[in-house]
Amino acid sequence: MIDLFEFGYASSGIDLYHTLKDKGFDDGMIEESQVFVDVKAKKDKFINRVIFPLKNPRGDIVGFAGRIM
Repeated sequence: MIDLFEFGYASSGIDLYHTLKDKGFDDGMIEESQVFVDVKAKKDKFINRVIFPLKNPRGDIVGFAGRIM
């Protein structure tokens, strides 16, 4: 079911932060995305949540939603 619906789990902001940095995003871009409550502390809005993609009718991912565990 996880693969079919593309669910994920956000355990901490540290992993997301480092993934974005590895992909070439700087702190300004990361902050502008508004995914993090506090970029310097690496606290994102999805900590301890099940995450799933939101798609448009063509199947493109246009956002994400999260539900607290």
